[in-house]
Amino acid sequence: MLKRNLPLIGWIILVIYIIYGTFIPFDFSFRWNDIVNNIKQVNYIPFYFGGKTLHLADTLSNLLLFVPYGFFLYWGLQQKGVRKGKGICILSAFLFSLGIEFLQLFSFSRVSSSSDIINNTVGVWLGCILARIFLLSYKDKFLQQLKIIRQKNPLLIFLILYSLLILLGFMFPFDISIEIRDIYRAFKTANLIPFHDYFYDYSQADLLFINIGFNIFPFIIFGFIGYAALRIYSPKAIFKTIFLGFCLSLLIEICQICIISRMFDVTGIIMRVIGISFGVLISVINYYRK
Repeated sequence: MLKRNLPLIGWIILVIYIIYGTFIPFDFSFRWNDIVNNIKQVNYIPFYFGGKTLHLADTLSNLLLFVPYGFFLYWGLQQKGVRKGKGICILSAFLFSLGIEFLQLFSFSRVSSSSDIINNTVGVWLGCILARIFLLSYKDKFLQQLKIIRQKNPLLIFLILYSLLILLGFMFPFDISIEIRDIYRAFKTANLIPFHDYFYDYSQADLLFINIGFNIFPFIIFGFIGYAALRIYSPKAIFKTIFLGFCLSLLIEICQICIISRMFDVTGIIMRVIGISFGVLISVINYYRK
């Protein structure tokens, strides 16, 4: 039952994520004056705002955000035997986007735009095409490999899912921006000197302990699971687990360049590698004690 509904579950999770990411920080107002002011700021002409064309980054972010929407929904509808799944996906995306833009009329920090509706709908259409290609050419091979891994090494699947969970957790609060000015600001504020802020300002000692726990403990679990999953395939599982954890940690920091409320911090990478090493050590001790 879960296997058949897995694409639709992924789609529901994505819808919740889109709603959250669209309306954060949830600064709504239902006063008539505010609503009228927001209506005046609506971008009615697609890809044109204030005498200038919209930023490419804004277009791509809206387009790419809805590609997995179309992929998961089309896949789920096909598994349910629903005909004309592409049309249903596109119509649902259009109505969903229209609803989002309407609700943004009640938000201080958002501006409704016809461009977003078009970009979102086109993104879903692309997702449907990718899903169709996947279902026709790759689905059986993918599910077969997944079945083999699940039978031989279910911990590997758990490691992948846990890594995705960690990645999403470090993306909170999902206030993502790929605007050039925001990315430039992120590079300027990046902390490339380990523990620099904490040594420079002793008042941040409490924050240091919070960051230690926030970064180390999730990766202790990663190291423990990672070694247990990878030792089946390689005698060098210790080094491969630490390397994979380092790559995941680096990916987290790279992604945080695109998050307005976060910053690239070398200290986080060091803390996570320490956590991974502890986790691997515990896993090795546990393995050889058996």
